[in-house]
Amino acid sequence: MRKLNKKWLMTAFSFIMVLFISKIAVSKYYEQLDYIDGNVLNLPYINNWNDDDLLDNPWKNSQFHNALMFRSLFLADSKFQNVEYDLAQSYNISSDGLEYYITLKEDILWSDGEPLTVDDIMFSFQSILQSKTANGLYLTAFSKIKGYEEFKENPLNGLSGLKVTGDNSFVIELSVPHPTMMQVLAQFVILPEHALKDADIENIDQDEYWKSPIVSGMYKVNEVVSYETVQLIRNEYYAGVSPNIEEVVLHMNYKFANLDYYSTNNITEIINYRSMRYMNEHKVDILFYRYFVFNMNRIDEYENSAMLDINVRNAISMAINREELLYINYLDSGTIIESGVPTSNSSYNGQTIVYDPEKAKELLEQSDYDLSRPLQLAYYYTDNTTKAFMENVAKNLESIGFVVELNFISSTTELYEDREYDLLLKGLSAFDVSEWYIEYTDKNPNLSRLLIENSDFNVLVEELSTTVDETREDAILRELQELEHENMYKLPLFTLGQVLYINEDRVNLPNNCSFGNTWYKYDVDFENWSIKKE
Repeated sequence: MRKLNKKWLMTAFSFIMVLFISKIAVSKYYEQLDYIDGNVLNLPYINNWNDDDLLDNPWKNSQFHNALMFRSLFLADSKFQNVEYDLAQSYNISSDGLEYYITLKEDILWSDGEPLTVDDIMFSFQSILQSKTANGLYLTAFSKIKGYEEFKENPLNGLSGLKVTGDNSFVIELSVPHPTMMQVLAQFVILPEHALKDADIENIDQDEYWKSPIVSGMYKVNEVVSYETVQLIRNEYYAGVSPNIEEVVLHMNYKFANLDYYSTNNITEIINYRSMRYMNEHKVDILFYRYFVFNMNRIDEYENSAMLDINVRNAISMAINREELLYINYLDSGTIIESGVPTSNSSYNGQTIVYDPEKAKELLEQSDYDLSRPLQLAYYYTDNTTKAFMENVAKNLESIGFVVELNFISSTTELYEDREYDLLLKGLSAFDVSEWYIEYTDKNPNLSRLLIENSDFNVLVEELSTTVDETREDAILRELQELEHENMYKLPLFTLGQVLYINEDRVNLPNNCSFGNTWYKYDVDFENWSIKKE
């Protein structure tokens, strides 16, 4: 690591001392709060932009409670390598990897007693491809279904590659193979057609359905207390093994309630939780990116000339001291990345983004950037660590001549429609590196609004998403890294690990329980979790 100067060392030392002094008081504060006692599991509820009366749509980002409420065709293991049956009872894949024949289990009911049928499967596939906010993971996979382009032009005609083949079976026909299709199907939750058939599918997240969704999983919503809690109770129509835990309570203001389970990569929270004797730590190695995105398509002119200049983008990239800012703000919980391919990956091509503020000043002078124009930096994470990180980034950029304004973004409208910023701090929790690269293409519904189209990315990413040849995959990833450095549409910062804290003074975990990426669905053997008797 580059040698840290005295100023940064003193800042880091002061930061750590403040955390050390405050952690005892904070932990005592947490310990003074009351649990919701009894046979109840207390979970955090992280609202993903919705009104507080609306639960989040798991097609966007899955949380732990989503897996307890919604089911998929298959269920992945914690490594996301193997799957077992969930709603499906059998499947068969053709030898060329283009046809997936799937049969559903019989007598599966929704929480209102209505049967779950292949019509719900058809509805869910077609709806997620129309949703504005669906996770790119699904679009990458499901855009390979035959007839996707025609469906995108006219959804009323249906998706030709998705066909019902019997009372309880259907086939998915692909135009090209998709190597991780089974893992994606294990993430894709099925929603009820009869409850959402009249919804505005493009904006499905805002439908009244999410106040008390009809579900197929272990638990259903019993009561929502605005700005406070969501109470989940056992679903009497659930077809699987009934869970031992009677209730699950989601705390909207989770910082003010004791929790039995919490997942974080926030350094302040990690230090505080480590001081709580009853919270057991489980470290999870995940691919969680933090990075900046350059907004080259401002809503005011539909083109942001300031960020279209490659010299400006490179100047910004060279002015940010990523190593020092990572150390100061996140201690040892992060790893610097130079592209979408982590440096530990065998496909990493060795290119680096050099911290060189003097060179950054030269590039800025060579550009047409008007230094009286404020550089707008935006972020949407609410934690204090992110705020401090952004303030430090601003200082780096000010040191080469920029006038910087920081903006906190609180809605998806501001984020991807208004887009009144130049540089956006973003996060991505990914299955694999292909998700990082799909953001460069015109198939990503969100970042395609910020970035200018580049056909080279489109061609390579499309091939990456279909190849099953490891040698060719390695070559494609190396080409993509060269394109990244050549164009500098995104500035890679670092990946952050994830830590789970579980109150094992209250919660009994089964012996075979293992943990994975908390932003995806996987089997934690939850039916065998239990609450210890007082």
